[in-house]
Amino acid sequence: MASENGQSLIEVALALPLLLVLLLGVVDGARAYHFAGLMATAAREGANYAARNGTATSRRSHSERAMRRAWSRMAARVRASRSPAPS
Repeated sequence: MASENGQSLIEVALALPLLLVLLLGVVDGARAYHFAGLMATAAREGANYAARNGTATSRRSHSERAMRRAWSRMAARVRASRSPAPS
């Protein structure tokens, strides 16, 4: 009877690590599948946002044009204020 108890303990000790590795592999695969779907959804949402609102590049170009217009107006005012008064 004692030898059968020892044999069962050895079998469990040999099988348990293999079962744990298999279980952890399944869990890790499920996590990878979940995050792949999450990244695909994030990319789709980002593309949708860019299509509806314009990209960061187009917004930057628009703001750069506005800034250049403001600077040119200010430079024109400075030049006008520095010009000598007619005598």
